[in-house]
Amino acid sequence: MKKWVLIILSSILAALQIRLWSGERSFSEIAYLENRIKFKEIAIKAQVIQNKQITSQVDDLMNGKSAVEEISRSELMLILPGEEFVIITGERRVQE
Repeated sequence: MKKWVLIILSSILAALQIRLWSGERSFSEIAYLENRIKFKEIAIKAQVIQNKQITSQVDDLMNGKSAVEEISRSELMLILPGEEFVIITGERRVQE
């Protein structure tokens, strides 16, 4: 009788150990999910920083004239009346 009880308890313990180390809600799955959470938190922090930068750019464009002027000068190569537009293509090498 004691032998059967020991076998049954041992098999229950083995089944619980198998479930603990593999399968759903196991240690490995929990570690994997914790790593995914950390990765997502880092991605969210990067997105928050980018959102703040975009928000400040939008505020500058809505409220300030200098930001619009800077973008139009750098990207569209626009100039104000009375200014001269000069393009420097490269360096010239002088041979002696």
